[in-house]
Amino acid sequence: MTPEEDATMRRLHWFERFGADLSPQLKVVKASIRSRDKRALIRDPEQRA
Repeated sequence: MTPEEDATMRRLHWFERFGADLSPQLKVVKASIRSRDKRALIRDPEQRA
């Protein structure tokens, strides 16, 4: 996963967490990136490793 993909996944997760309803296309993007992520939790966008 690239740093750009990580940032995208984190932002999409953050939007969902606060009530946004992602479009079907964005849900596919998030799921695709998440399937390659080995971490147990998705960090918030501002958190550092």
